[in-house]
Amino acid sequence: MVCRTVTVEYESRRGRSSRRIRPVGLYANSGLWYCPAYCFSREAYRVFRFPLGAKEKADVHLGNWREMIHGGPGEAGEGQTLAVYAELTREGVQRCQRELWLASSLHVRPDGTGYLEGDWPRRDRSFFARFFVGLGAEAVVERPAELIEAVRSDLAFLIERYCADTE
Repeated sequence: MVCRTVTVEYESRRGRSSRRIRPVGLYANSGLWYCPAYCFSREAYRVFRFPLGAKEKADVHLGNWREMIHGGPGEAGEGQTLAVYAELTREGVQRCQRELWLASSLHVRPDGTGYLEGDWPRRDRSFFARFFVGLGAEAVVERPAELIEAVRSDLAFLIERYCADTE
């Protein structure tokens, strides 16, 4: 993802205004969206708060994103998910704990090892493959076969890139 400068319009005590900002993140808390960003008019970092509009889904959050995958018409439904299972070392668990999007799929054992298990969007298979390649030896995908194949494909590409004969 490339972070670009955007213009936001907002209401303040002084009325309607706009600012050019460069977002550095986005998160939700208690029904509001927050965007830490560099503000060019203030020449400093600020956090912008955005209330959800009346027509927006206020009930979509990290705790129920898997339900939204299986949602109604036009959304991903049956056959559009991957039933993922991957074993994790202790370090793999620690690295996955830093990823908010994994919260509902991460299971930690008393010894600190764990596993990821859940239905993930099939359309994001390439992203997941790159994610697991990045975990290296700290994770082993056990299913589904198509995600394992995507990881193998990414690894083959990297081997070709870094191990090709350079005569």
